[in-house]
Amino acid sequence: LSGTALRDTEPPAQHPCACAPMQVELWPLSRLKPYQNNPRDNDPAVDAVAASIKAFSFRQPIVVDEQDVIIVGHTRYKAALKLGMTEVPVHVAR
Repeated sequence: LSGTALRDTEPPAQHPCACAPMQVELWPLSRLKPYQNNPRDNDPAVDAVAASIKAFSFRQPIVVDEQDVIIVGHTRYKAALKLGMTEVPVHVAR
């Protein structure tokens, strides 16, 4: 590794994923707006995701933009609807 190792005097590079803690809020499910042009058709996975949410709760929030449109988590959204949930964890991407 000649020439590639860091010397003790060099500060460590900041990891590209270093960021502030993610803010997660509980939102009414009715507030979320599915993205109309979502290219994925994950309807066959809704039952499995619903079973996972029922067994383990949410492990990842649904991600929305500042207009409340879903960016990530359409299948989780549909699973929450199927389960009759009224609130879900949401992260707003800014």
